[in-house]
Amino acid sequence: MMRTIAWLPLLLLAANALPAAAQSSSRFERMLRGWDQDDDGYLTEEETSERGWRYLRGAAEKYGMKTKDRYKIRDVLKARERDREDRKDEGEKKGSDSEKAAGFDTKTDPPRVAGFGEGGGSTDGDSRKQDDEDRDDDGRRDRARRDARRLLDRYDRNDNRLLERDEWRRISGSPEKADANGDGTITLDELTNRLESNYRRRADEDRRERRSSSSASSSSASGSRSAAAKRSADDDKRRSYRFTPAHERLPSGLPSWFRERDRDLDGQVAMHEYSSNWTESRVREFAKYDKNGDGVINASEVLD
Repeated sequence: MMRTIAWLPLLLLAANALPAAAQSSSRFERMLRGWDQDDDGYLTEEETSERGWRYLRGAAEKYGMKTKDRYKIRDVLKARERDREDRKDEGEKKGSDSEKAAGFDTKTDPPRVAGFGEGGGSTDGDSRKQDDEDRDDDGRRDRARRDARRLLDRYDRNDNRLLERDEWRRISGSPEKADANGDGTITLDELTNRLESNYRRRADEDRRERRSSSSASSSSASGSRSAAAKRSADDDKRRSYRFTPAHERLPSGLPSWFRERDRDLDGQVAMHEYSSNWTESRVREFAKYDKNGDGVINASEVLD
């Protein structure tokens, strides 16, 4: 607890002077150097708490470092920066797809337009159809993996490459269904499997609709227009959703100061929101609520 109190004011001094990405990097570096009791630039298990050492080992593994008895702080920071650059390159495609993926209810890619000679009854046509479906499966898996990484980047607040309950509840839809083994955390693979399942379900629905549309093409023009209008209405209904903001999902029983200080309405109180005038007593007061020492007070910590 004393070590947490020691580095909390340092984070506050840098909070308003750096952009968001630099603040995150600075906070991570300050945390590591705060653990370095002998100031030799290396971290050992003896210098960190049991929880801190588990976190450091997990971070090193995530950043592609070999498991060691001690870690050079500079190497950990460099590996972390390389990992962020790699993820940034993979996340070029953003916007509506990633927002829909956050709700675990993303519409699949639009159907391909049939090319010349496609759709006949020959064996070659069946083979091409199977090849297309195989490619769709591969593309769907790749897309689900990319979207899962973007979700982790956005909602993984403690940077452990897992979504915990207090993190996934910020996502709309039913994110808890992705926790396949029910251990209270969602891994990258679990998230990928859940998104891929949603994409496959949407693709199956589209195929059924296209078959239904094709079989109905021989009916009257009015019947065709009616069916098309129904499909359009169904599509609009599926695509209509509203994200519930984090501050509207806060549980009851919170003290009034929590909502008043949550100025950015993200459902939690950061250090710069909690106070602009820090004293030793104010630091201890903040640390009392911030049980995991991440510099942010969430609703569960206050209620606990």
